[in-house]
Amino acid sequence: PEKIDLFKRFPVGPGALPTLKRINPDIEPDTLAAQLATLQFNSGLTHNGLPLVLSAENWEGVGCEFRKYTNLKEGRGRKRLFTANK
Repeated sequence: PEKIDLFKRFPVGPGALPTLKRINPDIEPDTLAAQLATLQFNSGLTHNGLPLVLSAENWEGVGCEFRKYTNLKEGRGRKRLFTANK
């Protein structure tokens, strides 16, 4: 992180592509993630008492998770069952 600015253009992986294309099909997903990172979005999260701002990398992850759970809702994908370590 000290060498990469996670708030600038971030390479969007295949898991997040469908979600970001759904948000705005006219903007390249890498660019859209960077634009989302510039929003003054209040995530409600804090770190050391300061608001946590979502980076382009975070938005890429949000897109990926959204796609994963949308697929499960539609009966596609695989369920990831949690099992506690014994």
